[in-house]
Amino acid sequence: MHSEAFLFPTRILRRYIVYDVRFEFTVAFYLIKLSGIYSEGAVLNNRWRIKKCLNASSDEISKVLLDEDLQNAEMTRIMKLVSKERNSQTIQREVASLKNRTHPHIIELFDWHFAETGLELDYLAMSYCEYGTLEQLIKRGTQQNQRFSEPFLWHAFEQLASAVRYLHFGTKDVPDPNLEALYHRNITCTDIFLTQSHSPDNSFSTLKLGDCSSSCYHSETNIPGFNPKEALPKEDPDYVPPEGLVASVAADVYQIGLVMACLLARDTHTGFRLRDKYKGYRKRFRMIKGYSKLLKGTVLVCLRTESKQRPSSLALLDELRERKAQRKGEGDEEEMFVAV
Repeated sequence: MHSEAFLFPTRILRRYIVYDVRFEFTVAFYLIKLSGIYSEGAVLNNRWRIKKCLNASSDEISKVLLDEDLQNAEMTRIMKLVSKERNSQTIQREVASLKNRTHPHIIELFDWHFAETGLELDYLAMSYCEYGTLEQLIKRGTQQNQRFSEPFLWHAFEQLASAVRYLHFGTKDVPDPNLEALYHRNITCTDIFLTQSHSPDNSFSTLKLGDCSSSCYHSETNIPGFNPKEALPKEDPDYVPPEGLVASVAADVYQIGLVMACLLARDTHTGFRLRDKYKGYRKRFRMIKGYSKLLKGTVLVCLRTESKQRPSSLALLDELRERKAQRKGEGDEEEMFVAV
């Protein structure tokens, strides 16, 4: 009787064991196959030879690969393999935002692929910025007890404003009819990259704005009932403007101001989780030495609580270029960092 009583549960247990073994074998086979497709030396799309696997920057990125572009003199590019857990609409949004845009201060998209089978991952082949992110640069300066030189901050300010102005207005001073206005919405220190400058007039690194996965076209904001909080990917909560989760020129300019505030304060976070960051930074800037009132004042204007009081990206870039012309020939030092 006792043996019959335990017969049925034992059979069920055996089935689960067999099922579990098969499941684990399937997962293991999938991972081995997947790793082979994206291993060093493999060639993707008859164009990209994988040189090296780098550490992924987030849970949404499965792998980051360093590739040689076989169609362009083996130029080095970066390739992001997107995790299957990431929303496919997010990656499609980033591709749509970047594929027709070329600007010296925006990450360039060279190729992309959407997975067609379970053994593939979505990927994006993009500009390789060998000096890392602005966040990493801030941490390096802090560790070495150095601050950024004022000429470098003006340089970074102008290049960042130039990138955002291009997203908003195109290459001209009026909106380009062939290029719809795009709001980035997630301009942070982790999404700004640095690479070597090829300009003979500039010794500083070149800044490039990346990650347009949270971006929004102007036409989307005109859709009845459009709600960025529900329709668009999340933003970094530290960089959300006082007016909330919106898509606008003023919101992007506000985030430029926050990035510049991080550079001034040598802090990788915005420092204040208050809605009124303008008031907080105005107090903090008084304690930051070594920078002109003009620089700190220009940053603070971008951080004004009322969105209507902030300059447009067009007006901001014009002002920064005017300041640059005024400073020309004043003997600006070429060092990125100076001693605290």
